[in-house]
Amino acid sequence: MAEQVFPTVMEILEEFGAEIVRDIGQSIKDKDLIASGNLSKQTSFDIKINLADQNYQFQLNMAPYYDAVDKGRKAGKQPPVKEIKKWLQQPNVKSKFGMENSDLSLATLKDYQLNGLAYVIARKIGDKGTKATNFYSAVVTEQRINQLTVDLQEAAAVDLIAQF
Repeated sequence: MAEQVFPTVMEILEEFGAEIVRDIGQSIKDKDLIASGNLSKQTSFDIKINLADQNYQFQLNMAPYYDAVDKGRKAGKQPPVKEIKKWLQQPNVKSKFGMENSDLSLATLKDYQLNGLAYVIARKIGDKGTKATNFYSAVVTEQRINQLTVDLQEAAAVDLIAQF
């Protein structure tokens, strides 16, 4: 029902959401940040409409750790070892180590060895931090948000004129 009241606004929000999700996914791919694929898979958007006051709410959904990947992580606190261990077990991560075909590969490590490697990596991240990738902040820019605001104002004007 609300979509019929402001169809142009809804169209702008849907186009914006699709573009943002597509561009973030491309940015992840371009920056070679694919391990499990969850960063891309968990990127989506929702549009909620409050029927009472015709309020539209756009929400971009991301993996909970996207901010640490985008902005990096400051030194000080190490990430959970179990998360690093899960990351190490991803096929794309194994291939990045270039050890998948050697005698000593991530696939052939015993559990205690994998735990040890995960601990060392987590400790290093805690000591040195990680670099920012800007996969998100390069896509969701102030300029892009400002353009969305202009587009929404124009769309709302079109929809209001169409109602009269």
